[in-house]
Amino acid sequence: MTEKMQFTLTRDPVTKAEQALFAADLAELGLDGTVWHVWNMVLQTKGRNVWPLLLRGFINGRLSGIALIEHCRKTGNSLFANKLLAFLVDNPSLPIFYWERSSLLSDCHANPGFIAPGIARPIFVQQALTYLQRRYWQGCVIDFADTAGGKNYVAIPFLKAGRIELTGITMSDQLYAGSKNLRRKIRKFANKGGTITVARGALSAEVQTAVLSCFRSNPLNLPGPFQDNYENMVRTSLNTPNPHIVHFITQMEGEIIGYHTFAISGQRLICLSGAFDRNRHTTFHAYENLFLATIDFALAEGLSSIETGPIINATKAKMVPTQHPVEARFYSRFAPVRQMLPFILRHSRLTSTIITNLLNPTDTLETAVMSPMRSGD
Repeated sequence: MTEKMQFTLTRDPVTKAEQALFAADLAELGLDGTVWHVWNMVLQTKGRNVWPLLLRGFINGRLSGIALIEHCRKTGNSLFANKLLAFLVDNPSLPIFYWERSSLLSDCHANPGFIAPGIARPIFVQQALTYLQRRYWQGCVIDFADTAGGKNYVAIPFLKAGRIELTGITMSDQLYAGSKNLRRKIRKFANKGGTITVARGALSAEVQTAVLSCFRSNPLNLPGPFQDNYENMVRTSLNTPNPHIVHFITQMEGEIIGYHTFAISGQRLICLSGAFDRNRHTTFHAYENLFLATIDFALAEGLSSIETGPIINATKAKMVPTQHPVEARFYSRFAPVRQMLPFILRHSRLTSTIITNLLNPTDTLETAVMSPMRSGD
């Protein structure tokens, strides 16, 4: 019989003793203590309507599982481009929980939930979801489509999770050897004065300003529920002195036009965030060249894989060989809320973005909108 867990939600950082308790689980996932650095870094941030929380599960007073979630208010803009619909969602302002489980440290906070020895992850996750549904009227979990979701949710397809496996690879060209088009883009980027430099730890104030300018230039076609705090999280990652936080700075004739920040954890290079200057007419294929730079860096570091985070555009989809289907699961213990969710979601930003950016070419508008929703009742 599975013992029932007791839970707490706080902003208290992960202690050294707690880190030691979960070391075996991190090692099994190919990770190390850099995860805790990122978590404790994120826990220092807070937006007006969003703040990160640590969910801890206990059995008989013993810590058994831990996860990082976001407490989010004012989520209407995340769901709707229509200002009236966004206003109706935000008033009254009822907070939701948000847990991104389909990747590692993406957007600085994604995590599967970590477990102590002798605890099964699915049990911790399901009991945690039961607890969160008692605390919140509604919540969203981003999870792999083939992972059991339990009860009380409505799901729709979401951005796929990307990974680049490096086993058997000695240089980035081997992954894209057959692409003459990519070789042309490499030459064009170089001929236009494009360069990519790698920096570890804290960036200078001048570089941070330029990087954040690139970040702010991006149109928010799909703002996350955590958007209110996102820039704070990015800023903190740019300012940390930890050498396991690595920044790829893209320049054009000496001017910064984009960046990606990664964490090295165990055998993985994990993307925390990234952006390019969208005020420019073109960046001359800087995005593809940055992918190649990260692959060569990871190989030089002896890493086994790169976690790219969500597949957010067609270029990324072409550059990332391994893509795992993902769902956005909307939970609520209230049946009337779950009954309204399919109608709400069909008219949300989520469905329109999925249609244009991430469904397979064989999917049609009809199948994308009418078919994907399923319930976990």
